[in-house]
Amino acid sequence: MRVLVPLPFDISCQVHGRNLRVVNLLGQLDRRCDITLAACDARVAAGAAAVLPGIRVLTAPDVPRCHHARSATLRDPWWLRRAARFFGYDPAMHAWIDELSVDADLVLGFDLVSALYLTQLGRHAERSVPTVCDLIDDPWLTFRSGRWDEQFSIVGMKTAIAVRALRRWLLPQIDVLTAVAPRDAEMLSRTTGRDVHVVPNGVTCPDDIEPGQRESLVVLTGAMNFPPNEQAARYLVRVIWPRVRRMVPTARLALVGADPTARVRELADAFNVTVTGRVDDLGAWLRRARAATAPMLSGTGLKNKILEACGHACPVVATRLGAGGIPTGEDHGILVADHPKIFAGHLVHLLTDPAYAEQLGRAGASMVRDRFSWSGAARAMWSVLEGCRREATQTTGAASPALRRRCREVVYASA
Repeated sequence: MRVLVPLPFDISCQVHGRNLRVVNLLGQLDRRCDITLAACDARVAAGAAAVLPGIRVLTAPDVPRCHHARSATLRDPWWLRRAARFFGYDPAMHAWIDELSVDADLVLGFDLVSALYLTQLGRHAERSVPTVCDLIDDPWLTFRSGRWDEQFSIVGMKTAIAVRALRRWLLPQIDVLTAVAPRDAEMLSRTTGRDVHVVPNGVTCPDDIEPGQRESLVVLTGAMNFPPNEQAARYLVRVIWPRVRRMVPTARLALVGADPTARVRELADAFNVTVTGRVDDLGAWLRRARAATAPMLSGTGLKNKILEACGHACPVVATRLGAGGIPTGEDHGILVADHPKIFAGHLVHLLTDPAYAEQLGRAGASMVRDRFSWSGAARAMWSVLEGCRREATQTTGAASPALRRRCREVVYASA
């Protein structure tokens, strides 16, 4: 199968959960099909070539901006065109993707930005090219997980309008949609009126974890400029951690992640709390820690921080929202608590009972290897791609039901 992947964003930064998913899934899928990446510019192409060296990368031709405006136009309501422009939609790139789709059996996009380029492709070949978009998270839930002052700013309100417009009117034009977690898939299904497949994240587990080498240390990992992580860090330090310190005075807490905000940095001033900033080896912290946490009060998707901790045999205490979409309980190495007193009690138990913590850590590592490997996630995605292509083949070149019902034309005008 020949798969074309539009890349309107840089995937070289592997701290970003979206980029980590894109790189690992494409790296695994490349063993099963012929993948071509279509990058929007030379910088994005260079980043893709660096993290996916075995995959063909093409760079969009350098067309003057004035020609961009005349090369393709979405025949949609003005407000939908405006929403697309808000997210950086480039008509010339859309036309280029359409030309490349002539040689593709399927076009696969990632995230809402890629979805802009997945409608009405294959006009040059006079056939409908099947399209799949891995949205990863529900974009509306992601927006709502941000800080309230940002949501109600001018930019925030423009973002909300654009997200809702594209989510409601653009996504139904794509043949198949996937998401990373059941909650996101359910919300997207309600909006689009269609089934949304769940393709979970994966994690790379180390080959061997030495038992008995852990310290009286609790960690919270993740990008510390991401609003849900910032909120979780403040909640952990201000509400939960004092309860833990009263029971285990020697316990230490580390907030491990890149780009901590000022609100996160100020948490390092009390209660044996360390704010590390970006670290070269996250696994080193997870191998040292007696427990990891995910006290999420907002956010969406499947939490990589939980999968990574379990992969390193580090038991996890999480809120119900944080553990959404992941098996929980002692048999899976993840304890769930929404009340701060119960949450702190779980951490105290793990800190004071190393044997119990080791038992949960082994259970979590086994669960991740069985259910959340990148190879397993790639198999799930491959099943979706094959199903989409098979359905398109059965229509003998005609547009799929979703496209026949929803699709609007893309009109190409000469310069």
